Amino acid sequence: MIDEQTIEDGLVLRQFTLDDAEAFYAVVDANRDAIASYMLWARTLASVDEVREMIAGWLEARDRSLGVTLGVYDAGRLVGSVYHVRGCRKHLNVEIGYWLATEARGRGVATRVVRAMFDLTFDELGFHRAYLRIAPQNEASMAIAERLGLEKEGVLRDLWQMAPGEFWDGVIYATTAPRWATQKAGAT
Repeated sequence: MIDEQTIEDGLVLRQFTLDDAEAFYAVVDANRDAIASYMLWARTLASVDEVREMIAGWLEARDRSLGVTLGVYDAGRLVGSVYHVRGCRKHLNVEIGYWLATEARGRGVATRVVRAMFDLTFDELGFHRAYLRIAPQNEASMAIAERLGLEKEGVLRDLWQMAPGEFWDGVIYATTAPRWATQKAGAT
């Protein structure tokens, strides 16, 4: 299992530990409005203790080979996270999610981080299929999925209740390990 992976100069993915709870909470709290636009959990995250509980759950999922949750570090500072959700070892599929602090946006960090997570998901963790679920309002994330060559598979209607009576769709972008490998081979 991955503990740390350097993507490129100063951009690193690292497994969270319980010691990261304060830094995680501080980044979310400082960027709450931007993160909570699409990540409902950020609206209600209220304490460092809650983050410790979250990290403990992520470590348990990792130990059960259901996926990983990694911190995104830029020049040594925590600026986000990339993670697996709903990992299924029986069917070898997993959802990938991510968020970034405002300071890390608009510089290609998300594209590089998500690409590295797909590589890790297929090459090291042995999943066969991975996908993103993106709100159509999140044009930046849909552009990342398309830039990475993920296939738009469809729309899940009224997937998320963002506010009482306000439902957002989820667009599914996915690929499989063989398609990812072929695409990477063609890119070199």
